[in-house]
Amino acid sequence: MEPLILFGKAVPPPVVWVGISLVAYVLAVNVLWATRRWRFRHTLAGRVWVQMGRFAFYVGIPYLALGGWPRPPFRGDLAPADMGLVGLNAEWPPPRWLEAAGRGVELGVVSLIVLALAWYGARRIPGGQALRFPYRPWWVVAVGVLYAQVHRAFYWGAMALAGGSLALGILFGVALVFLEWSLNPSWRQGWQEAKTASEQWLQAAMVLVAALLFFLTYNFWVCLVVHLTLESVLRRWGSVALQLPPRQGYG
Repeated sequence: MEPLILFGKAVPPPVVWVGISLVAYVLAVNVLWATRRWRFRHTLAGRVWVQMGRFAFYVGIPYLALGGWPRPPFRGDLAPADMGLVGLNAEWPPPRWLEAAGRGVELGVVSLIVLALAWYGARRIPGGQALRFPYRPWWVVAVGVLYAQVHRAFYWGAMALAGGSLALGILFGVALVFLEWSLNPSWRQGWQEAKTASEQWLQAAMVLVAALLFFLTYNFWVCLVVHLTLESVLRRWGSVALQLPPRQGYG
């Protein structure tokens, strides 16, 4: 893709792809919100169309940025390594993989402790008993985590490549994820209900954990495994109706 000229300045192709993704997300979620009561949305055909749209957004746009059709594979504006899609090779020998995996375990354990304590505290405040994660089949959780990691790694890699700094790229990428959510009517309304607020709290926390881990390892696969493990454990624990005594006040 040729650089886009905007207000007399060239916009790097990776930023253009991020812009396309952001616009596509905002349009899609607002259309879904406007049609949420349509009968077709709740039929099998409607659900299939929604899932096809999710796949096209979360996987299709990064694929095109990497050099998908009509260009040769992996000769696009992003390289797989920019998104942390690395393999076992000269740049990633076994010792580097072991180091990345070790950091993933360390951060994963610390994050699990912090998030579990935060969840425990939230459940003890008045009204906190209503906070819980709805049941979801394991494969639904796995697909959601995969989509989320691809999407975020795409943003982080694209912004890092455009800005020449991994730290700044991740910072801007995280900001873009939260910007997307803030422009989603369903996300904004979700904070008003205990069940959906729990879900959104978990997703927001996973963004921050994955961002830090991506910065420390620059390895998509480690981030994916840690994210999936953390979310699975927290969902398992948070779906149980724990009978906790409410705290009296906040002192």
